[in-house]
Amino acid sequence: MLKKLLLFILPMLVLTAAGFPEDNRYDLVKPVKMGELLLRPTFNACGFYFGTEKISDIKVEFKKSSDSVWQAALAPEFFYEKDKKNRVISEYRGSIVKLEENTSYDLKITAGNQTIAKG
Repeated sequence: MLKKLLLFILPMLVLTAAGFPEDNRYDLVKPVKMGELLLRPTFNACGFYFGTEKISDIKVEFKKSSDSVWQAALAPEFFYEKDKKNRVISEYRGSIVKLEENTSYDLKITAGNQTIAKG
C-alpha cells in the first residue's frame, strides 16, 4: 500500500518542484489595466482584481443575481508594485467567499456614493 502511495505522490512532488520556467511564469499573470475588473471564480468563491489608483473609501458588495439586497464583501487589499518585467501593478485584490455553487452573482465596487465597476 505504501509503495502504491509513493508511486502516486513522488511524480506530483517532482512536477510541483519543477514549477514554471523562470522566464515564462510572469507571462501567465498579466496586471489588469486601469479601470478593468477581472473576476476569477473558483468552487465556492470568486477572486477579483480591479486596476486603479488607491481609493480611500472603496467598498465591494455582491448579491445573487436574483436578489435585490447587496451584501458587503471582505475589504479588498491594495497592491502597488512592479513585476520582474518592470510592469506596474496598481490594483485592488479581494475575494468573495461562501458562494453557492451553480449560482449567478453580481458584484459592484463603489467609491463614496459612485459605482466605479460592475461585474
